[in-house]
Amino acid sequence: ICSSNLQYYEGTQTLMLTILWTPSSSTQQSSAPLVRGHAAFAASAPQPPSSNNIVDEPHLPPPITACLAIPNQLTPEALSVLPRRHGMNLNLQRQVGSSASAKVSSWCRIRRPLEDPNRYKPSDGSVGEVILVRQPETERGTNIMTYPNDNFIETLELLEGLISNLFVVYQDGSVRTAPVGLVLPGYARHLILQELNERGMKVDSSKPPTIQDMRDGLWSEVFVTSAIRLVVPVERIIVPAATGAGAVPHVLWEAPNDEYRATKMIQSAMYQRGCSQATVKHIVTLHD
Repeated sequence: ICSSNLQYYEGTQTLMLTILWTPSSSTQQSSAPLVRGHAAFAASAPQPPSSNNIVDEPHLPPPITACLAIPNQLTPEALSVLPRRHGMNLNLQRQVGSSASAKVSSWCRIRRPLEDPNRYKPSDGSVGEVILVRQPETERGTNIMTYPNDNFIETLELLEGLISNLFVVYQDGSVRTAPVGLVLPGYARHLILQELNERGMKVDSSKPPTIQDMRDGLWSEVFVTSAIRLVVPVERIIVPAATGAGAVPHVLWEAPNDEYRATKMIQSAMYQRGCSQATVKHIVTLHD
């Protein structure tokens, strides 16, 4: 509900519906997909903070910490066997697909090793997302074993989260996100790219953000996007703790401040875009 003149009502709920489907085996373009199952949940909408109970501007979600999906042993071989969404791991190519354009339900199972609470996502909730990475083709085959660990990390490109797309705002005001074919072209990603292009901002979706750019001080802000939360700022990026008792994660990058100006601007633009396009038929309210 986005109109500034629309009241929040007690009992208003948010409904999420997930449908599992497969393409029809028919060769006709008009054939309908085969629905295999669905799941849904509903939750009460939170009360807005304004005293008059009217929805004004959205509040930016709390910033999260993101963890890089890198293996215990920093080698190209170990990196190559980690789960990937789009068949970059050849062993999973048949399961995930080489260039998916829709979410694949099997990813919920395949990604489980990257949700390991002992390495990537601690049970205390301190890590909000795990970021998939890869080595660029120019670095593959290099004998990284002869280099320090930091050198291996600096060769990496950042792709996407387990359930989100990743964007990096650079110091020159440009925005970069990994290209379709390496990442899932999420709907929120599509809307944000469309908004940025309409505003005349410099957008680079031809190559992923790199750790080397971060080391060179070129990053300004990082945020992730999803259909559920839309835009979420990232306050730090960490490398998972090495194995062994007492090991702690290493902070690779931290936001220079807590203003998140570009992220707030993008979220506000998306909010306004939603308001301008919303109609009563798009709003569903459930009452007791």
